Amino acid sequence: MRSTKPTNWSSFNTATGSFATFASLCIERQIRSFLRKTRSHSYRLLSDAKSLDATLMVNEEDLALNELITIDIKEFNPEYMSMVAWASDQVPILQKGVADWQWKLYHMHQLGYSYKELSREFSISEKHVDNTLQKIKHKINGLFDTV
Repeated sequence: MRSTKPTNWSSFNTATGSFATFASLCIERQIRSFLRKTRSHSYRLLSDAKSLDATLMVNEEDLALNELITIDIKEFNPEYMSMVAWASDQVPILQKGVADWQWKLYHMHQLGYSYKELSREFSISEKHVDNTLQKIKHKINGLFDTV
């Protein structure tokens, strides 16, 4: 079952769900939209590029953009690396009982493909796409329930 698409803060309703779910859904949809635009080449990275020498007004002070950028290299963070190692170990468990085409469908969905695009790619109905994704998501949630 697909949830309704929240468009802005005014569409958030505490009676229908938690804020965490709402925020997660909004962020996921923004990322998917960006990926879809990037894939269709309608979004050009350089058209929105900003010079690192550009100045910004921050707290009534002019700062260069490169002064605001922090270096956060995830590969040097042991907690991040531990989570990556754990997640890598879980992939074979997830793939067990899932056909290759279903795994590919799930991967493409994570890259931002819509249900409609996936149904065309795999020659199945959008409902079948949804059922397949729900099956895989259920397996993923099961992994976190046991941790």
